[in-house]
Amino acid sequence: MLPLPPNNPIDQQFEQTVNPLSANIVWSAIAARWPGAVRSQSYTSVDMVADDFARWALLAERLKSQEMPPSRYRPAGGEAQQIIDWVAAVRAEEIKKAAGDQA
Repeated sequence: MLPLPPNNPIDQQFEQTVNPLSANIVWSAIAARWPGAVRSQSYTSVDMVADDFARWALLAERLKSQEMPPSRYRPAGGEAQQIIDWVAAVRAEEIKKAAGDQA
C-alpha cells in the first residue's frame, strides 16, 4: 500500500475525529457486552485501517443499521455518520490507488 500524501484530508479526519470517535464507540459496545474486557486493538494510521478494511466496513455497516453500539451508548448527533462517511472515503481512495489514479 502506498502512503497517503502529507496533509491528506482523510488522514486529518482520522486523527482528529474518526479514530477518537470509533475507539469510544467500539469500546462502549465491547464494555457493555463484556464488562471485564481490555482494549486490545488500536489503529494509529489510515494505512492500518486500509490493511484491515473489512473490519472498518463492518463497523460502518453496523453503525448505519444502528446495530452497534447498544442504544444507550449510541453517539449523539452526526458522529456515527462521520465515521460512515469517512469509511466510504477511504474505500474510494483505495479504489483509486488500485486503479493507479493518485490524483
